[in-house]
Amino acid sequence: MPGKSIECLLNKEELFELVLDSSVDFAIFTLDRIGMVTSWNTGAERLFGYKEGEILGRSGDLIFTPEDRASGAAEEELSKARANGRAADERWHQRKDGSRFWASGLMMPLKTGEGFFKITRDRTEQHQAAQRLRENEQRFRLLATSIPQLVFLTRPDGSRTWPSPQWIVFTGVGFDRSLGFGWLEAIHPDDRDATQRAWSEAQKKGEYYIEHRVRRKADGEYLWHQTRAKPIEGENSMSSDWVGTMSDINDLRALQSRQHVLMAELQHRTRNLLSVVQSIANQTIRSSSSLELFGTQFDNRLRALSRVQSLLARV
Repeated sequence: MPGKSIECLLNKEELFELVLDSSVDFAIFTLDRIGMVTSWNTGAERLFGYKEGEILGRSGDLIFTPEDRASGAAEEELSKARANGRAADERWHQRKDGSRFWASGLMMPLKTGEGFFKITRDRTEQHQAAQRLRENEQRFRLLATSIPQLVFLTRPDGSRTWPSPQWIVFTGVGFDRSLGFGWLEAIHPDDRDATQRAWSEAQKKGEYYIEHRVRRKADGEYLWHQTRAKPIEGENSMSSDWVGTMSDINDLRALQSRQHVLMAELQHRTRNLLSVVQSIANQTIRSSSSLELFGTQFDNRLRALSRVQSLLARV
């Protein structure tokens, strides 16, 4: 049988030593019952900087930082492994030269009961990346909760994953109710279909834009908002979260509406005024016997019209 042929070539101790020597990316070592190092592989030498001859017979707490040694972290790890059969460990460790790295390790008791087996790996890069991500998230949330706009995180289809406190206060739709498509509850019923259609178009365009009405909790009034959203930078727009803002444009929409009314009124009055001027010109031509007389009469009548217009403007 294959298993027996392997046993013929390698006994368990030789196989264990072969695994230790070949695992250069992992620090693998053993400790006796009181935590003294009894074996030390090539990976441990590369990771911690101690040669095998320098570390054998010495306390395994050398790889811990001074503050962790002072707090008894090494002894606590041994106790957990002894009591639970394993002890996972993620913390800063220290090399022989004093430099530090973030390590992920696992300690287990040896089956012989004569000590412990530990495997450790350098996870500094992953730890720092996770730390940067947490810091970026904290900065985003600080910014998102400090600006007047209603901020949100959403999936590409419009399914919301995070509403800002401003949204909750403005609409009265709580955090849990706002998740998924529950946030549509605050959108004017006549605008909901367009709001959802815009999300389908956004996945093709790579950005979201719409103007719709959002209900204000304080008085139940619907106010116009301009909503924009884009995929988080550097991410796939079809799978990553999007970040968006909703800005109050109700006053702007009202001003635009009044502007349209005023423009229409101005055009109407201008046309009426031109009609009056044309009528005055025609009447003056019919009553004038010469071009010189026409000029004088027409000028007098325009001045009279101007005085009337000024009076009407003041009124």
